[in-house]
Amino acid sequence: MGTGVRVGGSWRDLSDSSVRVAASSRDCDEIFTRVAGAWRSVWVGFDGTIYDEGTEHIDMVPGYAAGNGSTARYSSYLQANAQAGWRLDSTASWVHDEPVDITNYSTAYIDWYSYQFGNPARIDFVLSTNKMGTYMDYTHLATYSGNWARRINSFSISSYSGNQYLRAHVTGNFGMDSSYGMANIRIYKLWVA
Repeated sequence: MGTGVRVGGSWRDLSDSSVRVAASSRDCDEIFTRVAGAWRSVWVGFDGTIYDEGTEHIDMVPGYAAGNGSTARYSSYLQANAQAGWRLDSTASWVHDEPVDITNYSTAYIDWYSYQFGNPARIDFVLSTNKMGTYMDYTHLATYSGNWARRINSFSISSYSGNQYLRAHVTGNFGMDSSYGMANIRIYKLWVA
């Protein structure tokens, strides 16, 4: 048993707990206790899911962007775009707003899609202690390129620990002429397990 609570003389695991609020039962996301006059979290109901087709278990925010990089939020995915019209690299990324303690997790996963044309672009799945870093600022870096239909990629995080961020980046050097291309990624799900 992880964190438990004593109810009616018996210990119960908090993993499937709910609380009654205004005559309705609601799942617990977090439990606090008051210690020395300050509220402290004693349990967080995090199952490893960060983002799942429009549901943000941890708020997702636009990450590092430069040039003609942009982001967009849709009902079931997050999109990052890099496009022509800038003389150097255009880049955009998504990251979760609060870090995740990855100590007890072994693998990071992303369910995503990539489309690009023109000059080749780089697509990066990043583990980092820096929320707003570039793809070059990482604890672990997995780099991809090309077009692909929706798929899942992963990498091992078992040798890392502590608070980290997962970021997804798209970067391309398309120049000023739109015929040199563009690239975008769509993120459908982001999680650790």
